[in-house]
Amino acid sequence: MRRFVKFFFVLLFLPAVIVSSGIAGEEKASEKKLLSEEIEAFTSLYSKGFGDRDLKLLIGPAPKDYVNAEGDSWEFKLISEKDGVFTYAMDTGKKVKEDHELLKKHFQDYIAEFAEVHKGKVRMKDLKVTKTRAEARLKVYNIALDHKGRRIEDHGEVDAVYEKRGESWKLIKHKWIYMDRVIGTRYHFVEAEAMAKVDYKHNDSPNINQSALSPGIHSGSGVAVGDFNKDGIDDIFMADGISNLLLKGNSDGTFANVSKEAGIDTSRSGKGVTFADYDNDGNPDIFIVGFEVPNILYRNNGNGTFTDVTANAGVGHKGFGASACWADIDKDGYLDLYVVNNGDIAKVFPTYPWKSKNAEANILYRNNGNGTFTDITKKAGVADKGWGLACGFADYNNDNYPDLAVTNDFGEKVLYKNNGNGTFADATKKAGVSDIGYGMGVGWGDYNNDGLLDLYFSNMYSNSRWLFDDPDYELPFIGRFFRSAIMTRMKDTTKGNTLFLNNGDGTFKNVSYEAKAWDGEWSWGGIFVDYDADGHQDIYAANGFLSGKRKDDL
Repeated sequence: MRRFVKFFFVLLFLPAVIVSSGIAGEEKASEKKLLSEEIEAFTSLYSKGFGDRDLKLLIGPAPKDYVNAEGDSWEFKLISEKDGVFTYAMDTGKKVKEDHELLKKHFQDYIAEFAEVHKGKVRMKDLKVTKTRAEARLKVYNIALDHKGRRIEDHGEVDAVYEKRGESWKLIKHKWIYMDRVIGTRYHFVEAEAMAKVDYKHNDSPNINQSALSPGIHSGSGVAVGDFNKDGIDDIFMADGISNLLLKGNSDGTFANVSKEAGIDTSRSGKGVTFADYDNDGNPDIFIVGFEVPNILYRNNGNGTFTDVTANAGVGHKGFGASACWADIDKDGYLDLYVVNNGDIAKVFPTYPWKSKNAEANILYRNNGNGTFTDITKKAGVADKGWGLACGFADYNNDNYPDLAVTNDFGEKVLYKNNGNGTFADATKKAGVSDIGYGMGVGWGDYNNDGLLDLYFSNMYSNSRWLFDDPDYELPFIGRFFRSAIMTRMKDTTKGNTLFLNNGDGTFKNVSYEAKAWDGEWSWGGIFVDYDADGHQDIYAANGFLSGKRKDDL
């Protein structure tokens, strides 16, 4: 099965000739900006053209005299088969000369394989520019259906080298880092909101204090899944800036809004939400984390209704809550509660992102077993004041006590080791899980099936990190004396997600790149789940929003 994908070499690296602004003596930063804008503009063109199969759109911009002197033909060769899924890797064939017409034919042959093209995407990941030379790393991702109805995924990365010749940039070299194809995936997802009758739209909270420092801040939404009525069917609870929504799962796959009859106050907003049976009556209760409004604890009455017991339970803190997690930290048979707080960015601006400790402190509540809780944060040693967003309990050292991982938007992540006596020790550095990326989520799972829980932090990735490699780029108010150290730190904050492999001795190893688990773009959350039931835990990383003005600027 021969697959020519050599067309990518032109398509990815257009323009083959990039004309400069014509301004003599232009700074390197301007050249870099010009080149990056040209490449990123093409990513949008490629995505549209590939999906529409518009050859004129895709091939037209390629120069008629384009010749790839190092051009190879490529062939997809089968490397594995399992459960009806065929995995291919691209292999280099004989040398060929790539001109405009051959490029067009290769692309025609390639898209002719597909009955439907669902997505064609190219993204620039990194760009380094000197006065006469530029290096770009690009990521390719295509999803389609073949004429047999099988799903096809093509994805890979490629390096391109440009050379400045006069007032023009010319592509002189390119190299595929990898190019993989998966055919026949049995498991796939479809949008089902309408079919399931889930009518939900996020609303922003009117309580959030807007300022010049936070002109577009949003309260976020929380979602939790649990069987609140114990009928064997999962239900969904959603909380956002305006209202709370309880959706009861029906046997036919649809959901019904039962918020009113369940007694859920739809006028009180929330940010994070969890199901947990805090009183051990066998019925899952609901805890809502508020942002600039008090937290709420709803007790499940066991008859399809809930009662607000916040005041009696003593967990109605009003602050800048982000999320919460439950675990029996002292093994007394009752679930204890940890609440992650953020900060009031309208009044307090974070310090350096990698060490900010000026947000609101997190809170640990001990369950007293009588429907009430006691704040033991200070005694337990878990009052982290980073700009927190998520937490997760897990027994990473197999001592039968749940340990705690906390991720911060600003500030270093924290791993707390449970001492087994109601207190915790900061084990972040000793365990080797130091991470200063802009953190959004925490996930625990055994991805390599060795019986040890591994740790996944969801972080921000941004193309803007190439600025930190530019010796002519300076941060405001920062002199060149401090530039090197600060730029290195800033680059680390935007490096993407982090996967730590549990070594089994209380320490972890960063395997993000070798496991290809770092590139989740601007991730807000990441979880381990075996979605295809093959016995191996996969990772689902949810993206939050775009990082730039253009849709392709991720």
